[in-house]
Amino acid sequence: VTGWLAAPSDPGALAGAIGAALALDDAARSAFARRARAHIATGFTSELMCARTIAVYEELLFPQTASAAGAEERERLTVPA
Repeated sequence: VTGWLAAPSDPGALAGAIGAALALDDAARSAFARRARAHIATGFTSELMCARTIAVYEELLFPQTASAAGAEERERLTVPA
């Protein structure tokens, strides 16, 4: 887990997520931070960010060719959970 999700129209869910974050003890906060850093380090490298940006441009500039190769490329560039 690297975060909490709350529906935009559900203030109760947002309050619950904030409460859960604030209730973490030191060890849980440290573990949470390690997981978050690892997620960012593996899913948001400069190589991946450049490849994703290029993929967006290609999809916009060449929609016919991008749609055929796009699904495969998007799968490759998906951030691991």
